[in-house]
Amino acid sequence: MLPPCHGLRWLACLALWAVAGLCAEDGPPAPAGTAQPAVQPGAEFSLRWDPIGGDVPVYVPTDYDAGRRWPVVLFYHGMGGEPTTALFRGLTNGKGAIVVGMGYAKHAGELRTAEEKNAHQLKELAQLERMLEELPRRLRVDRSRVFLAGVSKGGWQVSAFAQAARPPVAGYAILLAGRLPRGHMDRPELQDKAVYVGTGETDANNPYARMAAQFFGRCGAQVTWEEYPDRGHEVDPAAPRLLAWVDMMLGATGDTRRERAKDWVAGRLARANDTADAGKCYAILSGVSDDPRYRFCGEALRAQVEAILEQVSLKSEVQPEVQAQRVYERGLWEEQTAAGLSDLESALALYKQGAKRYPKTDHGRLAEREAARVERLVDDGHAQARARAPKLPRPKVTITK
Repeated sequence: MLPPCHGLRWLACLALWAVAGLCAEDGPPAPAGTAQPAVQPGAEFSLRWDPIGGDVPVYVPTDYDAGRRWPVVLFYHGMGGEPTTALFRGLTNGKGAIVVGMGYAKHAGELRTAEEKNAHQLKELAQLERMLEELPRRLRVDRSRVFLAGVSKGGWQVSAFAQAARPPVAGYAILLAGRLPRGHMDRPELQDKAVYVGTGETDANNPYARMAAQFFGRCGAQVTWEEYPDRGHEVDPAAPRLLAWVDMMLGATGDTRRERAKDWVAGRLARANDTADAGKCYAILSGVSDDPRYRFCGEALRAQVEAILEQVSLKSEVQPEVQAQRVYERGLWEEQTAAGLSDLESALALYKQGAKRYPKTDHGRLAEREAARVERLVDDGHAQARARAPKLPRPKVTITK
């Protein structure tokens, strides 16, 4: 689902959500006589869910054991879809995590005003918190490892929850969606939360996904950004960072996770050291520092990567890319915090600067693309301003001989 130009500005109101109590790890038992769906490892059961007026699927991993607690992914589907667990079942190979296919709260008619949309978001929050209370009645849930995920419309929904930082969860996966510009707003407290943002190279949501990655990074989150080459509004289920994020967040923890991360980072570090090309070395190490495994590889390896990355970034052949990225990111931040047309013009000037100065760099080409897009927005803004301007009466001119 592609975002309307102005329809999602109500997301800024999400920070005003009422504070709700954190549910306990295990809820109270179901009332006597209530039929409980059978829990079978490697299978789904249907959970009757009144907030959506239907059922939601709950997938139980193949290795499920009631003797320990399990991470949970609550997944929101895209426009026109149905509650499903398929994507994350595939990403996890059916192991390691409970997956819930979330539906959307019922509402009557089209949501037109900001007040209606905000009221509906309160309903979405209420049903999500209710689900977090319900699941521990059926399954052993690790409340410290609950993740929200969504694709397209679902990605925008998850982004809204993240921007409100309600309810408290371990992290978010935002697919084919992002964050729309809405001026300066309070930043949610997301320190060390795990955020994955991914979208297609040619997806119309691509710049907004980049804005989400930048914004949540400035909120203290551990952000993983990924672009799917040669794809539009389509998830790549084989995307390497997406698979790594799933493994690090939903797979084994402790020493096992640390060893996996260390092995991968050490291998990439060796590869970077083996190349005499500074540009290739920089690309490899930049990719390492942006990967979710980097977070778990240990301080010693991170220090090595950072030291070499700092050295190679000063090389003359690498500096254009480094500078282009800085200019591009300044433009992106200026755009997403724009409070008016003049701010948008400032973003456009930065994009044009990056495109002109660094045309042969990756971020220079990105800046050129965004400049073309933002220039259209600026032109539309000027046209709207002219249309709103009061029309002054034209003075009559009398010609006398």
